[in-house]
Amino acid sequence: MNSVIKICLFSFIVGCLHKPHGWEECIERGDYSIVKLGKYPYTTSQIKGVSPQLDTKELIELRKTIEEKPELLVKIARHFYPEDKELNFKCQFTGIHDDEVVIRYFSRNIHPKVYAGYSIQFVIKKGDLKSIYLWRVPLE
Repeated sequence: MNSVIKICLFSFIVGCLHKPHGWEECIERGDYSIVKLGKYPYTTSQIKGVSPQLDTKELIELRKTIEEKPELLVKIARHFYPEDKELNFKCQFTGIHDDEVVIRYFSRNIHPKVYAGYSIQFVIKKGDLKSIYLWRVPLE
C-alpha cells in the first residue's frame, strides 16, 4: 500500500511539471517545485509572427490562463519573497531560444532603491511547461 501512495504522488508531481496548465493547481496547493530561483539562463530572441517551435494556440491558451489568475504570479513571488506586498505582473514579451519558448512577466517593486522588480518566466518546450523562473531583478 505504501508503494501505491508513492507511485500516485510521483505521478501527480510529474503531471504538474509537464502539463502546460497543471502549474496552477500545483501553486494553489503550495507546491512550488516547478519554480526555479534566478533568471532563465539563455538569451532569447523576441518572437515576431509565427515560429515553427511555437504552437500559437497553446501559447495563447497559456497566456490566457496566466492572465486570468494574476494572483498566482503574486503568490509565487510572495512565497519566496514575502516582504513585498504590492505586485502587479504584466506580460513583457515572448521570446525563443532553440526549441524553448519563454513568456516573461514583470512587476515593479515597491522598494525601488533596492530592486527594480520581479521577473517570472514561463519556459515551454514542445507544448509542455518545463519550468518557471522567478528572478528578483536588481537595479542596474
